[in-house]
Amino acid sequence: MDKFVIRLPRTSVPPNLEPIVSNVPKEPVSVEPIVPNEPVVTNTKRIKRTSDGEESFAISSFESNPSLRKPISDYPPDEQDNIRRAYLVKGPCQPNHDFPLTAFGDQNRGFSKNWYTYYGSWIEYSISKDAAFCLYCYLFKKDRGADAFRLQEHVGLVNSAHNKAYMFGQNLLNQNQSIVTAITKQTDQARIAYKDRLEASIKVVRLLLELGLPFRGHDESEDSMSKGKFHTCLRFLVENNQEAKNVQKNTPGSAKMTAPTIQKDIVKACALETVEAIRRDMGDPYFALLVDESRDVFIKEQMVVAVRYLDKKGQTTSIALKKAIENLFSMNNLSISKLHGQGYDGASNMRGEYNGLKSLILQDNKYAYFIHCFAHQLQLTLVHVAKHFTHIITLTGSSCKRKDQLVELQLEQILKEVESGERLTGRGLNQETSLRRAAETRWETHYESILRIISMYNAVLNLLRIIEVDGITLDSRKKAESLGYTMNTFDFVFKLHMMRKVLGITNTLSKALQKKDQDIVNAMDNVNLWKARFKSLRESGWDDLLLEVNSFCEKNEISIPNLNDTYAPPGQSRRLIAHQAMEFDDYFLELATELIFCVGRLSPAKSFSAFDKKKLVQLATFYEVDFSSLDLLVLDDQLDMYYLDMTKNIEFSGLNEIGKLSIKMVETKKSLVYPQVYRLITLALILPVATATVERAFSAMKLVKSEPRNRMGDGWMSDFLLTFIEKDIFWGIDIKIVAKRFQNMHPRRQQLPLDY
Repeated sequence: MDKFVIRLPRTSVPPNLEPIVSNVPKEPVSVEPIVPNEPVVTNTKRIKRTSDGEESFAISSFESNPSLRKPISDYPPDEQDNIRRAYLVKGPCQPNHDFPLTAFGDQNRGFSKNWYTYYGSWIEYSISKDAAFCLYCYLFKKDRGADAFRLQEHVGLVNSAHNKAYMFGQNLLNQNQSIVTAITKQTDQARIAYKDRLEASIKVVRLLLELGLPFRGHDESEDSMSKGKFHTCLRFLVENNQEAKNVQKNTPGSAKMTAPTIQKDIVKACALETVEAIRRDMGDPYFALLVDESRDVFIKEQMVVAVRYLDKKGQTTSIALKKAIENLFSMNNLSISKLHGQGYDGASNMRGEYNGLKSLILQDNKYAYFIHCFAHQLQLTLVHVAKHFTHIITLTGSSCKRKDQLVELQLEQILKEVESGERLTGRGLNQETSLRRAAETRWETHYESILRIISMYNAVLNLLRIIEVDGITLDSRKKAESLGYTMNTFDFVFKLHMMRKVLGITNTLSKALQKKDQDIVNAMDNVNLWKARFKSLRESGWDDLLLEVNSFCEKNEISIPNLNDTYAPPGQSRRLIAHQAMEFDDYFLELATELIFCVGRLSPAKSFSAFDKKKLVQLATFYEVDFSSLDLLVLDDQLDMYYLDMTKNIEFSGLNEIGKLSIKMVETKKSLVYPQVYRLITLALILPVATATVERAFSAMKLVKSEPRNRMGDGWMSDFLLTFIEKDIFWGIDIKIVAKRFQNMHPRRQQLPLDY
């Protein structure tokens, strides 16, 4: 199961507890000034809501790195509380990082991960500065001087500057103590009615997000019959619930919780809670990076980042150029030091040798091994050949009239073949069909297009002859004449059947590589299998192909050249299959490295027949930061017991994939018995195979951001897509959690019940 996220902030709300000032470690730490002396961001643009709910200064664009934030005092005074609230809801920046040590005299000291537990509500860490910060002091402390060098001294006594800042933050989040709430004086009944209206709106939002449907209508006035799907679904919900109907009926128009800004805030709350649920599911800190980019319907570049990791059940899971990814990691408390794999498509800015994203990340983390996207490289090597046939499909299927003509011609051809006995009849046979247009991201459509051209050859040729005579424009008549002449040649038929053979092989491989649960060992097995199939086709497939082409030409009265004549084609012979074989070697041979070979020794297939202790120890040496010299000794001992246990244990006898081995080890607690071996399995599973996850995200984007909705803001689309794609996670989130998140995002005039 792949998990997907798009540039969303950390969302855990600080616990409403007093700072812990006792029973904590006494280690000294270098704490940077609470407010940076040099503001990095000079833009002081006001935060305001636009007509369609977007914020002119998006909360997600606030700097997560505490060492790069500009002082709160640099923001407009009337917006400072909104910014403080956004940072408090977002929570402190606490990346899971391999914290470096610094020499202090005879000792090496550094940031301790345990401080996240003891000081979790306020302590922050900056990877770029290698320093600790205090979130509450940054938000509320007025002076900008340097802080103490001990955490205990920073916290201080009850009336210390830190504890005062902490209380300011808790009071800001507690809207029940605000002046607006005190003036309004809501009764318990009014709070319950507000809760019911909010929950009704959340239910409607959840339904629309799951289905990927638009919210707004062209006319949302009171008497309109086209208010949009949000108002329509809400009306249906209210009409079938008498209690909700009474609440809505007695509510003033300004408090119905149906405004566009309210809808967008609810969607934002849903997205943030979905991200939080995914982050909690990340059982292991190691992950791999998958990145892809595409253009939306507004011709705007969009990037998707997927993080492949192992969840708490031992299953591989996934969660959009360098700076953007660093910001995303910082927002979600991820560290590039835990990145142990990266995979992209063929874009030059993604995988360039010197300036590409791959090289930039490898400079920071040499263990982020780069894996070519298997499926994408396969597709790029094949699709350009199939595009030779798209002109035929475009011309014959450019209008409803031509499609109908094609169907009629195909029907006539079928009837002739049935009468002559060339075609069988029966239930489900000879159904109406049409040409299939090749899609950009659906690579198997190129193969289907060729199959349909072959099956509808006569109908397509006859339609081209009709267009040649009756075409409306000169251009269409000329194209039809040229394509008709080309189709009626031996050369075209030969290429058509040759590509059917080639794409028939690669289409099966492409589908196998696009599986979400594919691991790298099975991927390499598939690649090697199809390379052997290509070699067989190149060496011994000529005679069968030629017989098939000659038979097709005789059936359709196409002139067959004398193959004994001397013919000197440009270039080299058999260059198509040779080209495909060369492309396979270029893109897949580099994967057959010692790393991949060693990973294969983990395979449980055939009772762990591939097990090789020496190779597995060698695999651990590729990750020296994760396996110390002591860990390698422990691993060496564990591997002997592990192999004996696995081969004798009946629960592991039927496994054939590393992914299933990981799940079974977690279920049987063997991951705790052999922790070093399980770490090796984890590192093997997070190596990326294909960018199928991010490609599916772009497919979802085309459904959500369509022509009528081409002006969707990036933040709105990001939140919408996240919940739409991760609907299985999203629907597991309780409505009360979403409601509380929504309530804390902005100051609200109405409040939830005190016991909610």
